[in-house]
Amino acid sequence: HFSHNHIMEGDKAILPREVLPLLLERQWDAPWHFLLEKVFDLCDSEALATTPPRFAAGRLPQALPGGDKAANAECEGEKKARQRTSPRRVSVSVLDFSAPRNFIFLPLWVMKALDLRPFSIVACKWERLPLAGHVTLQPTSSAFVRAVQATGRDIQKVLEEEIRHYSSLTANSVIPVKIQGQTFRLHVRQIQA
Repeated sequence: HFSHNHIMEGDKAILPREVLPLLLERQWDAPWHFLLEKVFDLCDSEALATTPPRFAAGRLPQALPGGDKAANAECEGEKKARQRTSPRRVSVSVLDFSAPRNFIFLPLWVMKALDLRPFSIVACKWERLPLAGHVTLQPTSSAFVRAVQATGRDIQKVLEEEIRHYSSLTANSVIPVKIQGQTFRLHVRQIQA
């Protein structure tokens, strides 16, 4: 059961229309899961050199006042500030196939996990994932436990209800869940088949 109110608290991605005929032609079984991996983004010189002309003016982030040095310093600072504790790849499932060609719309947590920005380029690969038998989750804040206790419900039942918005989980990712309208983050510590 998927709720559109939980798009950001799930693993659903909106893929381009062109992907569906390929999946059907190859007769790959649903549910369709994809592994996403960052290739490069706008802070990478290669991406800047290959930006299509129609996106070059006005649609991409502009350099900060002070010219290219300031923009480059911002990108370098961001790269240094990011210590890769997130997974290199994240698995997602499909919400629908309505994105424009060459675009994928993702939940914010997926973008953060892969360190993506608008117009980042990702590799997208269909993958048959094994069923998980056991998942270890760790709240990133003690406020999560207090929020669950305030509901008067068993923590396992609350987690099972919230995790249903995910068709797949990626080890070492941090996923959002909503408890009584408040968003909390859970670290996916371990997944066992």
